[in-house]
Amino acid sequence: MTRYFEKACLHTSLGLLYLGERDELGTPAQTLPSGMVAYERALGPKSSGLAQLTVSESPFRDLQLAELAETSIQVTLGLKKVLWNRQVLFVGFTENIQNLNNTADVGFHVGLTQTFDPR
Repeated sequence: MTRYFEKACLHTSLGLLYLGERDELGTPAQTLPSGMVAYERALGPKSSGLAQLTVSESPFRDLQLAELAETSIQVTLGLKKVLWNRQVLFVGFTENIQNLNNTADVGFHVGLTQTFDPR
């Protein structure tokens, strides 16, 4: 869901992921919830800044791997820039703020999207 304001917008999402049982990993069948909220603010006529919080449950919480068992809480800070022909470049930096000792602690994102809405 997205709610637009004069120079900003609020994005939210909720999700459920169903995973089947995996004997190789010793994980049971499970349903995992996740959620995201992001605030995007215009910085100029063709650019915006973004702050996002994402929460997702780990499918490995039943294993004896403390690094992978905790719920993931990640913060992303990013910039979006409209290029040509409604293409948008996104760069972002993500930090896992729940567990600083896991292997996927920091991420850097680069994306290019094509928009079809003339707004």
